[in-house]
Amino acid sequence: MAGIKIVRGDYEVKKLSDACVVLVGDAVDNWLRLASERHTIVFAVDIAHCEMLAHRFKAVGIKAAALHTRLDQDERDEVNDAFKSQRIQVLVNVGIASYGYDAPSVNCIQICRPTQSIVLHLQMIGRGMRPKPDGGECMVLDHAGNVRNLGMADDLFRWRLDDGKKACVNWSKREESGEPDPTVHTCEECGHLFSLRRVCPQCGWKVPYSKRDVEATEADLVPIGKNMVKRLPEGWPSHEALFQMLLYQQRQKKYSSGWARTLFNKRAGCWPPAHWSDLAAIPPNKRVRNWLIHRSIAYAAVQRKLKAQGYG
Repeated sequence: MAGIKIVRGDYEVKKLSDACVVLVGDAVDNWLRLASERHTIVFAVDIAHCEMLAHRFKAVGIKAAALHTRLDQDERDEVNDAFKSQRIQVLVNVGIASYGYDAPSVNCIQICRPTQSIVLHLQMIGRGMRPKPDGGECMVLDHAGNVRNLGMADDLFRWRLDDGKKACVNWSKREESGEPDPTVHTCEECGHLFSLRRVCPQCGWKVPYSKRDVEATEADLVPIGKNMVKRLPEGWPSHEALFQMLLYQQRQKKYSSGWARTLFNKRAGCWPPAHWSDLAAIPPNKRVRNWLIHRSIAYAAVQRKLKAQGYG
C-alpha cells in the first residue's frame, strides 16, 4: 500500500485500483473452507475486482452476483431482491452495500478491500451484525488486514466532532467506480456504435464488464483478536465490566496503578487494552466481590505460613 495517497481519511480509490493490492488468502478457497453454508456479502476494491470475484464464485458453482454503481436501477433491484430472498448466496459489491444496507439473513462478511477509515470498516462489518431472527452470529473473513489495523467491531471507540471536519466519509460515484466509462461502444453482435449506455439499442447486446484479478498470497485465515480470549465462567460480567470493577477496587483501596490490569490478566487470561484505563470505575458485583475476598484470604494465609517459617 506504500505510495497510495490518503484522500478524506481513506485510500484514494483510483490509486488503490491501479496498485497491485496483495490480499491474504484466496477469497473463494477460504470462503469454501470456512463459510460455504453462510449468506455472504463480499466487499471488493473496485468494479473490475468486483466482477472478477463474482465470476470466480460462479465458476465453482456458487450462486453469486456483482452489485455496483455501473448497473442500472432495474438491475440493482433485481440483484437485491434475489440476494435478500436468498436465491443468491454471495453478493460481491463496491460501496453500495456499505451504508444502511439491511439484510438480516447475512451471517458472513468477506473483506477484500483495504481501508484506513474506521467508519467504513465498521460499516462493512456492520452489514452482518443486523438483528437476526435466530439471534445468530456473523463470521468476518478479513483478507485486507483491516481488523488488525482498525480493531474489532465491538471495540470501544471514542468519537468526537472536530471543527471543520466531517464525521463520515463521503465518496463520489466517480471515485467509487475506479475507472472512467468509455464514451463509444462497438456492438460485438451487430457492429452498431452507441454511447451513454451499456445495452446496444439495435440488438440488445450488453457491454461486458472488465475483470481484474488481485494477487493473493498463499495462506489460510486463522482466528484473531477476541476469539482467542478465554471465556469467563457463566455468571461473570463481561471482560470490560470486570476490568471496570477491578478499577473501582484499585482506587478505593489505593492499590498500585497496575493492580487492576494484573488481576484482570489472572482471571481473563489476557491483558486489557490500554484505553480501558480511562473507563469509569463501577463497584464489584457479588461474584467479583467474593472472588476478591477469596484471593485476599488466600494471600493472608500464605503470608502467615511464610512468617511461621521465618520469612518476612
